[in-house]
Amino acid sequence: MAGELMDQCFRQHCATLGEAILRAKRRMVQEAPPGDTRRATLDSLASLVSPSPEQLTAERAEQVLLFNLLGDPLLRLRYPQSVELAVSEGAAGEPLSVAGVFAGRWAVYGRVDGAAGTLTFTPPRRAEYPRDDQSLQQFQEVYRRANDCRLTVAETVVQRGRFRAVLNVPELARGRCFVRVFVSGQTDCAAGVTAVEIGGKADGGRGKAE
Repeated sequence: MAGELMDQCFRQHCATLGEAILRAKRRMVQEAPPGDTRRATLDSLASLVSPSPEQLTAERAEQVLLFNLLGDPLLRLRYPQSVELAVSEGAAGEPLSVAGVFAGRWAVYGRVDGAAGTLTFTPPRRAEYPRDDQSLQQFQEVYRRANDCRLTVAETVVQRGRFRAVLNVPELARGRCFVRVFVSGQTDCAAGVTAVEIGGKADGGRGKAE
């Protein structure tokens, strides 16, 4: 259900909350289309724990009835507008120029993220499970940093429909990274993302926005 709701909101852009939930429920009871690896994986896991793996279709239909909306189905969902981005070539340890076009004078928040699963720090090594309070408190901080893929951030302002920011790429950045921009206004917002290859200084950066 969570996966289908994400799809209906962020890919299909359903107009209302009720429409998103209705479509998600309908997708739940349908058989997975060819090539849907996510549904295939979920069905495989479900068949391992279900007492009647041959009745997964009926089980999904029963599960759909457990999801109910406690709210207004006519609530309109607001989505960010798109931002056209242009990114300069990037090299580790050197500035990365980001430019965009957008109407209005809004605040712009930009950042460079590493690829999924990339750590931005060297985590501590532990030979055994610590039991003192101080070490246990450090677990949360390590967890937070491990799930924070931001390499660098910057803020600027849209002026005359355009903005430009410089992001200082750290030395540890390598390979495929992502430049993400969020534009915040009083009544609306916008977002944009583009991939960029970050190389070392010796190879000239190899930066290329896609």
